[in-house]
Amino acid sequence: MKVNILDITLREGIRKIKYFPHPDSISPIVAALNEAAIWGVDFGYPLGIGSQVATFPESLRTDREIAKAVSPHLGELTWQALFDLQQGTLHQWEGVLGQGIKEGRIPLRLENENKDLAALRYTIRREPKISCWAEVDMNVFYQDSKSAERWRDLGLSGFILVEPEGENSALQVEKVIRASKETFPDLKMGYKGKGLDTSWAAVTAGADLLLSSLDGVGGLCATERVAKKLQQEGLGQWDIELLEDLAEFMVRPLFEK
Repeated sequence: MKVNILDITLREGIRKIKYFPHPDSISPIVAALNEAAIWGVDFGYPLGIGSQVATFPESLRTDREIAKAVSPHLGELTWQALFDLQQGTLHQWEGVLGQGIKEGRIPLRLENENKDLAALRYTIRREPKISCWAEVDMNVFYQDSKSAERWRDLGLSGFILVEPEGENSALQVEKVIRASKETFPDLKMGYKGKGLDTSWAAVTAGADLLLSSLDGVGGLCATERVAKKLQQEGLGQWDIELLEDLAEFMVRPLFEK
């Protein structure tokens, strides 16, 4: 068994500092993540931050510049982007999609479920080469079985369960992941958590993918800690020293505030 790591440092970092760093400061981070054998990376405008950073057109222009600068450094990395289609239609992102996005996530929110499901169906139909995941609150997913059934036949690659705000025990995370794997045995399960204990609980319950950020940017579990734990448990091989240096000397100065 191998667990993949999706690093979302750049999305979380941009949301934190509320401006777009110059592409030249982002490219070395992406190149280093590739060298460290991380599975995937998330960056660019399709990250749902919208007006927190800039107007949509300005963000889109910046995103295309970032995509153009970063794409040559992806190497073996899978580029997975968060498409919040409430902020724009997919055709508005064609300049970014052409740069090599391989996977996408769309957030599903209970209060906006019908629109989100329609957006997800549209994405899968419009971009069949993109493998789509649904990102949803862990407890909503677990408690609302009727919604879960409606999501079953969307053509998804899997679900990414997001640790909700507040106290969340490793036992609860393990319970939800196991139940989710039983409900959707043919789909992959990812987990986006804040602590190493809950992230590890997700793995022991069968999670295929962990979302994390270098130096714990955005309050997530730190990528370097996740990789070190998984490697100690024999679930993958990463350049831990490179990840630790990357977190301390490149990511922290860029996103410190």
